[in-house]
Amino acid sequence: MINACDIKLKARCNLVDDISKDFYDVQQFFMNVGVEFWIMSGSVLGAILEGGMLSGDRDIDVGIYEVDAKKIRENLGLLESIGFKCKQRLDPLTFELKNMITLERNVPIDIKIYTKKNDKYVRNIHKSNGIFSGLLWEIIDLYSVVAVNEQSALQRRLPLISRIISALGKFTPMKIRGLIVRLMCKIWCAGKVEYGHEEVNKKYIDEKIEHVFLGVPVNIPRDYHEYLTEEYGVDYFISKEDYSNKGGWKKKSHKVTSRYCYSK
Repeated sequence: MINACDIKLKARCNLVDDISKDFYDVQQFFMNVGVEFWIMSGSVLGAILEGGMLSGDRDIDVGIYEVDAKKIRENLGLLESIGFKCKQRLDPLTFELKNMITLERNVPIDIKIYTKKNDKYVRNIHKSNGIFSGLLWEIIDLYSVVAVNEQSALQRRLPLISRIISALGKFTPMKIRGLIVRLMCKIWCAGKVEYGHEEVNKKYIDEKIEHVFLGVPVNIPRDYHEYLTEEYGVDYFISKEDYSNKGGWKKKSHKVTSRYCYSK
């Protein structure tokens, strides 16, 4: 007799296989379009501790150089043809394309775009503080990218409303949708929000070694021990069930600069 535990274990194994295939297909895509990439943040932590995604991790963090972003954007159709949803968002402050592209088939893969500045690589980042700002940002996200993000708290709690918002975005003419998104972004910017930078020492990006992640050879920082110590603390190598208290803006590379803009 097959019990519930066996079914759950099989389902988890199948999901791991699907995620590994996702990452392999993305690696092949990068190779085909001639883009160098590496894994970052929690994915490096997972590669070192578990050889793949950490238990409880919700996405894969990938880095590329800014000079290669155009190649990725021009060839997203190749990924869409094999089942990936490709999400490009507007920066809520500048209304330019945000420095991150999200691919999703079985799990979100965040492609983070880094710009060299002196002895660091940087990305502009922003976050919501408070319930209203957080909710509004999720609505903007759902409406503007016309795809339901399965990691969204709004989608998990109110799936029907999330799908309605996404459908409204899909069927709104592009120019009108753009105006509505800009208006919502201005309201969001006036709320409880913060702007800042993710700053990574250039040696962690320019000096890399190969390691295996989800069965796929991939580049990670050469001095990964120093990198992970800086990001997650000296006890990062002690495996924990939940790393969420050290993720996101809690990482040392994420620095708040202002309530109003990305500059100090």
